[in-house]
Amino acid sequence: MVRAMRRLAGISFGLWIAVGAVSAYGEEPARDCHLEPGRSTQQIEVMLGEVRRYYARVGPKAQPGAPVLVVFHAWGGREASLEVRLDPERYWPEAILIAPEGLPRMLPEAGPRRRPGWQFVQGEYGDRDVTFFDALLEDIEERFCIDPERVTLAGYSNGGSFAHLLGCLRADKVAGVAAIASAGPPLDQACTGAVPVMIQHGRDDKVVPLAAGLTSFARWAQNNSCEAPPDDLDRGCSEAVACAAPTRFCLHLFGHGWPLGTSERIVEFLRAQRRTAPLVPPPAPKP
Repeated sequence: MVRAMRRLAGISFGLWIAVGAVSAYGEEPARDCHLEPGRSTQQIEVMLGEVRRYYARVGPKAQPGAPVLVVFHAWGGREASLEVRLDPERYWPEAILIAPEGLPRMLPEAGPRRRPGWQFVQGEYGDRDVTFFDALLEDIEERFCIDPERVTLAGYSNGGSFAHLLGCLRADKVAGVAAIASAGPPLDQACTGAVPVMIQHGRDDKVVPLAAGLTSFARWAQNNSCEAPPDDLDRGCSEAVACAAPTRFCLHLFGHGWPLGTSERIVEFLRAQRRTAPLVPPPAPKP
């Protein structure tokens, strides 16, 4: 009997070693996480040997399980532009800011010039940027101690349109979107779930007209199953009524830009969001 007990104990010990010291409750040991505040440059292979780059800024108060803000620059911009405008040291010290680098693309209204930017619609440029986002998210989940339920997006102009698209296509990965001076998602694009969205637009925007921003808001209000539009869209920020996810529109009196208070408004909205099980949205409207 004693010999059998010893043999059983030896088997049990061997199994304990083999599974990496799983606890008595069947849980894997906690990951040894440490976040070092500061800036780093990372490169990841996306597909067929293509290497893409992003910058990471770990806020001074970030702890294991930190929220993430991924920011997308405008066409012709650089990743550092929004990194400065949404500097975590100043605006969200508990977060990790991720600033990816866009690849050259053309805009129809800008002629043959190719400048760094992002795809507008699914399938454009072979979905290179959506594929990059998927690889980026996998990389930061492995590299940093993040909360995968609090991955948020912000974008300006062309970058805002890409944030719209990702929110639509990756509702199961994105906790919230803030899109500035942009338009999207495409009206014929079927989204994968309800997503908290904040849209900010200028009344005098000559690059992306206000009508495009209002169309985006109506598109998200439908996707998020809102019962009614706000009572007043003429000033400040307004919320659509009884939505499956917060759906906000902020209007300012200026043009295509980033007016004072924009950074604070973005962070105030996104830091309150946490991803939940995606709600299946209504069908996309027919074009």
